[in-house]
Amino acid sequence: MTLISLLAAAYNRFIEHRRQKRAYAELRALRPETLRDIGLRLENGNIYNLHEEALTDERTEQAAAKPVPGEGG
Repeated sequence: MTLISLLAAAYNRFIEHRRQKRAYAELRALRPETLRDIGLRLENGNIYNLHEEALTDERTEQAAAKPVPGEGG
């Protein structure tokens, strides 16, 4: 990698970090009712997906239902 490409990558990462930080700050400024309407919740200063547990359970069930190659059955 050249010095210019390293600097460009660092700059792009910095811009992306600022964008994410700004978006997170905007979400934290919303009222809990509004967050709930869009499927999020604010807990201890962090924003979580309301359906996170359901998604995790669904993925676990799907993984358990897949047959393992090489096993009889």
